[in-house]
Amino acid sequence: MANLIKDITVGSNVTQVDLTGLDIQKGELYEMVITVVSNGATGDVQLLANSSVSGNYYFQYIFANGATIGSGRINSSANVNSGGGRSIAKVYVKLTNDGHFVSMSSEVRNAGSSVVILSNVVNTSTVTFSSITSLTIKSPNANTIGIGSRIQLYKVAEKVDEVIVAGSSVTQVDFTGLDIGKGNEYMLVSDVVNNTAGTVNTFLGFNDNLTKTDYWLQYLLARTTTVGGGRVNANGLTDVEVGHNALVITKIKVANSGYINYQTQEAREYGESTLWLVKLAVASTFTTSLITKTSVKSDQASGIGIGSRFSLYKLI
Repeated sequence: MANLIKDITVGSNVTQVDLTGLDIQKGELYEMVITVVSNGATGDVQLLANSSVSGNYYFQYIFANGATIGSGRINSSANVNSGGGRSIAKVYVKLTNDGHFVSMSSEVRNAGSSVVILSNVVNTSTVTFSSITSLTIKSPNANTIGIGSRIQLYKVAEKVDEVIVAGSSVTQVDFTGLDIGKGNEYMLVSDVVNNTAGTVNTFLGFNDNLTKTDYWLQYLLARTTTVGGGRVNANGLTDVEVGHNALVITKIKVANSGYINYQTQEAREYGESTLWLVKLAVASTFTTSLITKTSVKSDQASGIGIGSRFSLYKLI
């Protein structure tokens, strides 16, 4: 479940909307629903933390417009676009364990028209914060956030467990005593730090089954203007190159047929100008009625670095 923190509806055309009096800490996850009614020129609407400037951000996007698919990376901040009448975005907001502000959005652009555009964005600050006390939604063009635009901020509630890697790196992180059945859904937020000597591949397993061939994975990635995809017989979570971090939000569900499904959104190499976007859809080839244990495992001994943080939430 989620708790509504802020709910603002725009009563006149404005350039920006400020959400103040916040207290977003590193161990928390928030979700925004941003509806922008356009009143002027098209432009990427910025999402800024603590009144910081857009030059302290990078965002990587991928979009589908009819048969056209494209991507790009820009030295600015964005999660939603103000053009095309009405845009609706669901945005996860997170302060990473090392203090970077990261957001991930799924957007429907031109809602209500026959030319709907699908867009996904990951956004990172290159500066760090100890907490987030304000969020600003800002248009690059004056007064183009139109009447009827609405910003809602929710805190994702019911964190059931958390592991922070401290003291020494580890190979595996386990969550036990779970009750993930066909009638509920969980979310795992993985902030993975790689401070080893090489690339770390991490995998997600259930009920002690970490056998790669018992899962199938389809991925989609965007890195600057390169878009790629593929299918692999594996249960991947993220691959992190040496000296980099990745933030992964994973929804976990047991389907009514008994197959385990999880879907991820990822900001890989957050905090850097090399940011890229990755999405996974994974399904088991075996069935179960209940998940009682979830494990994140590295392919290297002690591959999950100090400062990594894993938070598990019960959604329903």
